[in-house]
Amino acid sequence: MQGYGIIQNGQLVRVNPGYPGAKPVVYEDVPLFDQETQYVVQQAPVDAGTHIYMGVEVLDLELDDDEGTEL
Repeated sequence: MQGYGIIQNGQLVRVNPGYPGAKPVVYEDVPLFDQETQYVVQQAPVDAGTHIYMGVEVLDLELDDDEGTEL
């Protein structure tokens, strides 16, 4: 089922298809990434004219060199 939404105050708000200004919401697929050293965040919604686009970004974890060492 296709989801619809509007952008309100920079945030995606899910609405019914008949709501004024409602557009289909398209989510970017999550790419392959190294789950041990990276994580994925969803980007802010973008009004692409005919739809609202929700992209993702892969970021690197900030690893603590001391993590896992016992005293």
